[in-house]
Amino acid sequence: MSHSLQAIIAKNGTLAEFAVQLGFPRAVPLNQDFELLPLMQERLDEIGQETNMDIWGTYSLTPLMEGLIKHASLKGPVAFVITEYLGGSGSQGAAVYENGEVKMPYEFAPLGPINRALNAIGVTRENGEDQFDSIGLDKYRDMDRWLEASHATPKNAHETPPLRIVPRTRQKYGGLIMAVIAIGFIVWSWVTRMNEGRFDLRVALIFPAFAVIGLGAFLFPGYNEERYARIQRGETDNASFMMLTPRWLVITALAIVAAVVNFLLLKYL
Repeated sequence: MSHSLQAIIAKNGTLAEFAVQLGFPRAVPLNQDFELLPLMQERLDEIGQETNMDIWGTYSLTPLMEGLIKHASLKGPVAFVITEYLGGSGSQGAAVYENGEVKMPYEFAPLGPINRALNAIGVTRENGEDQFDSIGLDKYRDMDRWLEASHATPKNAHETPPLRIVPRTRQKYGGLIMAVIAIGFIVWSWVTRMNEGRFDLRVALIFPAFAVIGLGAFLFPGYNEERYARIQRGETDNASFMMLTPRWLVITALAIVAAVVNFLLLKYL
C-alpha cells in the first residue's frame, strides 16, 4: 500500500491567507473542523522552500521552510506532515508549530510522528481509529489526488494574486545584465552628445533609471521578496506602493534622480 503526502494541517481558516500570499492551492476541508494545504513541489522549488532529503532518505525541514510554517502558526497551531510509503514500507515525518514557535520538534520514523502531531493540534481519535484516519488523511493516497481536491475547493472571492518570487540567482544576475546594458546606452548617449551635439531624450531618461534599478536588484532582494519577508514576520501585506520597504523606496528615488540629473547634464553641459 502506498501513501505520499506533503502538507500542513490546521483548524479551518488558519491557512487561507498563507495559501494566497505564497501561491499555494486552496486548503482542503478535513474532519473535525480541520483543513489540509498540499505543498506543491513545483511552488516549493520556485520560492526556495523545498524540504531536504539526506543520503539515508530522511526528510527534514530547511530553515526557510520552517520560517514559512512558523508564520502560518501565528493564527493557530499548524502541523507539517510528510509521508513516503511504497508497497507497505517507508516513513513519515511531522512537526508542530504554534505562535511562531516549535511546539513539537520535527520527527521522522516509520510510524508515529503524524499521530503525535495531530494530537498536539487537537485532533481526537474517533470510532477506534487513530488520529490519521479520524481526520481523513486516508481519503487520498497520493499528492495528485489532494491537489485535485484542493483545486476543486470553492474559491474565496477576496483572494488576491500570489506573490511571484523570482529565484535569487536569476534576479541577481538579471539585474547585473540590466545595469551593464543600461550603462552601455548611457555611455553611447554621452559619446553622441560630445561628438554630434545631440542626444536621445528617451535614452537620457530611461537608462540611468534602469542602471540604478538593475544594480539594486543585483545587490538586494526584490520587491516581492521584501513583501514575502514581511509575511514571514507576520506583518500585514498588500500590493500597494507603500508596501515598498525603505530600501526599495530609496532605490526608486535614486533611479528617478539619476534620470533627471543625466538629462540635465546632457542638456546644459
